[in-house]
Amino acid sequence: MSKSTTLLASLKGTGKTTFLASMSKSVPDTFAELLKQTKEGKIFDCSDVVSLQGETDGDLGALNAGMKMRVIDLTDSYFNWSEFSALMTKELEKLRPDCVAGRIRAIGVDLGPASQALQSYASGNRTTLKSLTSNPDASFSADQNVWNAISAQGFLFFNQLRTMPCHIVGMAHLKVLDAGMRTNKASAADIERNQLERQIRSASEGADYAYTPDLMKGILAPWNNHSSQIFIPRKANVNVGTAANPKWESRYYVQTAADDFAYAMCRAQSLVEPKETRTFNAILNQIEALRSR
Repeated sequence: MSKSTTLLASLKGTGKTTFLASMSKSVPDTFAELLKQTKEGKIFDCSDVVSLQGETDGDLGALNAGMKMRVIDLTDSYFNWSEFSALMTKELEKLRPDCVAGRIRAIGVDLGPASQALQSYASGNRTTLKSLTSNPDASFSADQNVWNAISAQGFLFFNQLRTMPCHIVGMAHLKVLDAGMRTNKASAADIERNQLERQIRSASEGADYAYTPDLMKGILAPWNNHSSQIFIPRKANVNVGTAANPKWESRYYVQTAADDFAYAMCRAQSLVEPKETRTFNAILNQIEALRSR
């Protein structure tokens, strides 16, 4: 079965989950056609796409676009990294038979909760809800030597997902790349290092990207290094009226190539436009056709 690993990162409310749902084989090739049919009352059965979401109501955008996928809400189901890892293993193994049978085309995973849970691991993973309530300092006992273990855990988590026999999509919010340098707490050495890193990025990659996924490095690194695609869903407000009587409409698209806003890429770049308005289903069909040549 064809499979790939994709990182979807965007600002909140710009269509990550909607784009995930559009991986379903049931949807049309373009969002324009999908929304046209939705306005006519059609509901698309997107149960071949599963969302492991850590945010209640995270699928409302997809539902609003007429796509009903399979949702597993992980909210409040875990507290620390050990519990999160065990929960993910349990849920993935329940999904595996449907993946093997071809009933599931894609699984999307909210990486934000994974990153937060791994921060608990970084603090010694000694925290429980009871200990945190009775001793607020219990979660801040990090040993600097734990960071190699953090990277190992992040890579194991990534590998656990990509061994699933289907397409895997990690989803994350974006944050300003150098937000940490915009505070009074940054030392002169921190600011100098940050400026040097910006120069290196600009020289080596052609742009100093303004946004980056809001994930700790232990989670983000494997997705950056090994994903087949890194896509950035975006929203633009377009005046469809006149200058004197403006009428604004939101237009959604997916960024597939790097620019000054954020880093995006596709290993099959010749098959996609830098700004895509097609559904993920249409893009995947083209990629899968390339594989089958």
